[in-house]
This record gives sequence, C-alpha cells and structure tokens, in this order.
Amino acid sequence: PAMKESKTKVRVGLLAALTAVSALVLALGLTACGGAGGGDADKTPFVGTWDISSISGEEAVTEDDMKMMSDMGLNAFMNLDEDGTASIDLFGEVMTGTWTVKSATEIDVTIDGSTQAATLDGDKLTMTDKTSTLVFTKGDPKEVSSAGGASK
Repeated sequence: PAMKESKTKVRVGLLAALTAVSALVLALGLTACGGAGGGDADKTPFVGTWDISSISGEEAVTEDDMKMMSDMGLNAFMNLDEDGTASIDLFGEVMTGTWTVKSATEIDVTIDGSTQAATLDGDKLTMTDKTSTLVFTKGDPKEVSSAGGASK
C-alpha cells in the first residue's frame, strides 16, 4: 500500500508540474508584445534543441521536476531551426512559429502570432514575462511529436 500511495503522489506532482509548464508557456506567448528585429546577426549560437530546464515565478517547476518528467519520456523543448522556424513541443502538444536574431545574445520567438524575447547566456536561453521566468538549456536534438500522436 505504501508503494501505491507513493506512486499516486508522484503522479499528482507530475500532473501539477505538467499543468504549470503548459500554462506558463501559453501565458508567455499570449502576454508578449511584438517587435521588429534585425536578421543580420549570427544565428549559430541559437540553432538547435532547447530543453525547458526550469520555471520560476507563480507557476514554479524545478530542474528536478523537469528531469523526472524527461526520464518518464515526457519532454518539453523548443527547436530553433537554421531557416528561422521555431517549434515548441510540450509533452506531445506542438506549437510552431518563427524566430529572428535581435543581437548576439537576444532573439525574438513568435508562436501563434505572439512574440517573446529570449536572452542567451552560455548554454541557457531565458524568457521572462511579468510573472515568470522560463529557462531553456541547450540539449540533444529532438524531433517534435507527429500530429498523429506521441512519439518516443
């Protein structure tokens, strides 16, 4: 019985973390302001897969929470492609858009018509809105889930 209770607590915690991550990423996209950027800066440091590593603020999710979800096959990441396309995969829910370089350390990511600035510091990419900060860490390449269902 103790094992069953422990698994239930983990599931409830996971559900709360999944809900928090999804709500925050949607909020970041919905509350952001648009802006024009210069496309001449080097894209190389930004291109690739960025794993969501933590969220601070109202909907906090720790690095340990994100690692536990990843270990269970639940991934939350953003792909920034060389051609300027962006895709965010939140546990199989995929949103697509574009991204542009503003400077050597800043980009704008536009998803569903809403733009959010992101700042690069080493291997971390950070997006902040009025209530939360979302931190991405450069990760191994991943493909977004297909429209037909979850991929492993």
